[in-house]
Amino acid sequence: MMFGFKDNGIRIVHVQKIKTMKRKIFSYVFILAALWVFTSCSKSDTQPPANITLDGKWIGTYHNGAGGPVNYFALTFKSGGALVVHANNSLTPDVANGTWTLSSDSVKASYSYTGSSAIYAMSAKYSGSSNIMAGTVGLSPGVTGEAVFSVTKQ
Repeated sequence: MMFGFKDNGIRIVHVQKIKTMKRKIFSYVFILAALWVFTSCSKSDTQPPANITLDGKWIGTYHNGAGGPVNYFALTFKSGGALVVHANNSLTPDVANGTWTLSSDSVKASYSYTGSSAIYAMSAKYSGSSNIMAGTVGLSPGVTGEAVFSVTKQ
C-alpha cells in the first residue's frame, strides 16, 4: 500500500505542478499580447498636419549665415509643385524658377535664376501654427552653405 500511496501522491503533486505551470505560461502570454496590442495601436507622432497648403506668396529675408547683409527673399508656391523665387531687392528682384515638394513639415525645393546655370537647393521646416518657414539654401545637391532664410505666409 505504501508504494501505491507514494505513487498517487507523486501523481497529484505532478498534476498540480503542471496546472500551475500552465497558469503561469497563460498569464505571461496574455500580458505579452496585451502589451503588443496597446503599443502597436498608438498613433504616430510624425503624421503630417491636416490641410497644409503652401500655395501662395511667402515673404521674408535671407543672409549668408556669417553676419552678412540681410536681403529680400520671397517664395511663391504654386499648386502642382511650381516655385518662383524673388531675391535680393523687392523693387527689382532677381527671379528664379523651380519646383518644390512637401513631406510632413519639411519643404524641399530646387531652382535656378534666369540667365544662370547654377541650381540651388533649399530645405526648410514649416510651422503651421505660426505660418513661418525657415531653412537653408545651397548649391545643388547641397542644401547649406549659401543662405539662411525665414519667410512668412502673406
